[in-house]
Amino acid sequence: MKKLLIIASFLAYTASSDAQWHTANRGAKVLAFGVHDTSLFIGVVPQVSGESLVFRYSPTTPSLWVGADNGMDPSLENVTSFASLGTSVFVGMTRTDNGRNGAMYRSTNNGQSWSLVQANGPVATNGSYLFGSGFSTAYRSLDGGKIWSDVLTSFNPKYYAANGSCVLVSDGSGLWRSLDSGTVGTWSQISSPFTGRMTVMGSLLFIVA
Repeated sequence: MKKLLIIASFLAYTASSDAQWHTANRGAKVLAFGVHDTSLFIGVVPQVSGESLVFRYSPTTPSLWVGADNGMDPSLENVTSFASLGTSVFVGMTRTDNGRNGAMYRSTNNGQSWSLVQANGPVATNGSYLFGSGFSTAYRSLDGGKIWSDVLTSFNPKYYAANGSCVLVSDGSGLWRSLDSGTVGTWSQISSPFTGRMTVMGSLLFIVA
């Protein structure tokens, strides 16, 4: 709770005094946010059978949330991460189901349709590389998700955070870091009192434990 209060205080301090908040009525539980081009994507837990796993919001139509999971297999569980790189947006499904460690999909048309890629979720990017997961290790793509290579780690990523060449991974029990964009053999475990979903802002790292 203390960490969340610190984050909330920082956001309140940096916001302008006349900022306004508006409710975007999506009744489902939101698991992840992603931004690509001029659209906001959310991954949700469907409230009813057949409801979309992903919704897209555009500022040009503020009252309309569009279902955007065409091509995804709902049996592979829920979307829990997004990454935008170039003209593509990626989603990562990270919960194990049917013997698989989630899945990863790519859209090249702003979420109108999705296709499976080789790696599994979670997904992240540092602006140059994409990062994903295998069954027990991290994967990296140098060409926008077409070809993936094993970076030979001993952990299975649950959450990523990246800032330039620094890439952080939480495997649920520890925190790992690479200072050269995940090159093979350069990962080291670092001391952290907790692990969980992460994001970075400049030199600051935020972790929800």
